[in-house]
Amino acid sequence: IVKKNTSTNMKAQEDITEEKLKKATKKEASKNFGNPATERKFMLGEDSSEFTISLRNYFTKEQLLSKSIPITEITWKLDKVNNITAWYRSDKQDKPIDVYVWNKDAEF
Repeated sequence: IVKKNTSTNMKAQEDITEEKLKKATKKEASKNFGNPATERKFMLGEDSSEFTISLRNYFTKEQLLSKSIPITEITWKLDKVNNITAWYRSDKQDKPIDVYVWNKDAEF
């Protein structure tokens, strides 16, 4: 499920940095950085794209194969050239599993 934000107000309330995002829970990130450009939910292990491959570094093989851990992927526009994405466990209010800054024109 991918939700695209069609709001014309995509300006973050606070400047996003990789370090700030790594320290923010999903709720804090939404409050501090404003509406994301996209939000997507999937089960860990179901998406094996190059874009999400780093998530494999944080889970056991058994967890990946179980396909039972819900993940929320949230992307904000970082600047004119880059986006920043954070992956959270949907069932916990923890800080992100991983954060990735990437060129908005990159193809995965």
